[in-house]
Amino acid sequence: MAFGLVVAAVVSVAVALGIARRPGHPVSRIVASGLWTVSAVPSFLVTLGLMAVFALGLGWLPAGGLTDAGADIGVAQVAVHMVLPTLAVAVSQLPWMTLHLQESLAGQLQGPAVAAARVRGLSETTILLRHVLPAASVPVLAIAGTRLPEIVAGAALVELVLSWPGLGQSLVDAALAGDLALLAATGVLLTALSLLGGLVADLALVGLDPRVDPRGL
Repeated sequence: MAFGLVVAAVVSVAVALGIARRPGHPVSRIVASGLWTVSAVPSFLVTLGLMAVFALGLGWLPAGGLTDAGADIGVAQVAVHMVLPTLAVAVSQLPWMTLHLQESLAGQLQGPAVAAARVRGLSETTILLRHVLPAASVPVLAIAGTRLPEIVAGAALVELVLSWPGLGQSLVDAALAGDLALLAATGVLLTALSLLGGLVADLALVGLDPRVDPRGL
């Protein structure tokens, strides 16, 4: 889940910057329409689609599990098998990140601060990376903190489809087996993970925007 979120965040910044700089371009419209379409697809369907393309169709990635059948657990084995779950989480979270960031970037680019920076002769790259992007990331971080339980639930479905032995898979197995002890322990861990993620999002929000009062979070 963590790797998937990092990949989604990096890609969303690049895509959102491209769309925001050329909002009326045909490519921008196609990309935005594609993101809206993917946002309506449940995470387990995204996972099945990626499995059909990269595992069953192209044969580039294993279809599931922690390692190949009968193979010892090693860094190389786990890394290869982790690509598809990471990609599934990233694709599921990419649409909302990109669309929210693009909307915020578009508003920031029309603001007086950007106009003043251009008058001072700052390059577009400097304006985007040092002034526009940090300010535009504030609402995205605020939303990320509230969406963490949904992200965890989506990751659990990804683990179930790909037979990945993670916390989500443990939660599903405990529920099916009626193992109340494991169910309670896994639920507490997932809840703690969601709370910790919300705290990290709040801290990042305070660091990016000096106007935010930490006592109000």
